[in-house]
Amino acid sequence: MRTVKPKLTSEQLVEKYAAFFVEPDLGFDQPLPHSIVPDNPDAPADAGKPLPLIRFDNAAVDLTSNYLVENLLDDGAASMMYGDSNTGKTFVALDLAAHIAAGLPWFGRRVRQGAVIYVATEAGRSAERRVAAWRKHHSIARAPLWLVPYPTDLLGNADTERLIETIKQVKAEARAEGWVVKLIVIDTLSRALAGGNENDSKDMGTFVRHIDRLRIVSGSHLLIVHHTGKDAARGARGHSLVRAAVDTELEVSDHTLTVTKQRDQEFGAPVKFGLRVVELGDDDDGRRITSCVVGPPELFEIPRQDMDDKERIAHELLREIVADKRAQPGAKEDTGARRSEWLVAYARHEGVAFADPAELRKSDIEKTWERLARSLREKRWVAKNGRDQYAPVEIG
Repeated sequence: MRTVKPKLTSEQLVEKYAAFFVEPDLGFDQPLPHSIVPDNPDAPADAGKPLPLIRFDNAAVDLTSNYLVENLLDDGAASMMYGDSNTGKTFVALDLAAHIAAGLPWFGRRVRQGAVIYVATEAGRSAERRVAAWRKHHSIARAPLWLVPYPTDLLGNADTERLIETIKQVKAEARAEGWVVKLIVIDTLSRALAGGNENDSKDMGTFVRHIDRLRIVSGSHLLIVHHTGKDAARGARGHSLVRAAVDTELEVSDHTLTVTKQRDQEFGAPVKFGLRVVELGDDDDGRRITSCVVGPPELFEIPRQDMDDKERIAHELLREIVADKRAQPGAKEDTGARRSEWLVAYARHEGVAFADPAELRKSDIEKTWERLARSLREKRWVAKNGRDQYAPVEIG
């Protein structure tokens, strides 16, 4: 006779077969080995933790003012100032930076005084002259502004790390004097890319990532000086990543600074400015050395008329020739272009065919070039040095 076992209750079944339902310890709660998890030095200390949350009913309004320059720039944010060549944008950027360092209102706007690091990636000696001119004009002997007159490649890691170490050094020096670094200026973006492609999303993404590192390390506002493209109406040159990354965008054109993008601040009224020449002394050859400072147009002379389209082309060709010649080892700072060099470049640009530059003598293209060169000199966009060479007149 077969013995019938009593039925087990559900609780008894669970107890009997519990061992089969125990999850094996696969070690998922243990940290992965170092060879699997890459070392990320940029990762925050709380990486892997949940992000901070704010409930709807706990959202609050911050009523404390957070400006660096009232109704223009936010403290700790990022901005871009752009304009065509020779519009004065570098003088405007330096003037703004120097006012912050000196604690002076800028065109009627209050500023939060602090230390400034101005990275002059191009024309380092000219940057020193501009600082000297500002110092002389405003009769201010000392201010917490540090100039970096050195080409800096912010597309590469090596120069970015060097600049970060420089920022840390300035922060320490400024702190010892009772200052906090409030502003870093990168002048200009194109030179800081060091041959990178402004239209390439990868290059510009790397640049944006590096300037964000500079801003985080310094805890300050970061201002980028940039150029317009061929079509000025389309704004700053290159990929839109930079425009998307900044909080404020400023255009310099026709002696006016205009806000073209503002994330949090209000769109303030345009700032109109003029330029005044400041004499700094004579060099060893007896030539007068000058620079310019920015000021209100009612007090400062607006020194020259705008170029037309043909003059702008001729002027840009001259700039390229002179820039290439000055980049050569041993070139003098005032090196210019010979008449023949400028004329040949203009003729080629206009599609004139010739086997020998001598063929251009008394030609229609030479007459057109002479008219343009004369007009550019009269408008003070171009000057001749003592060696009968042409060069653009520097206005930022």
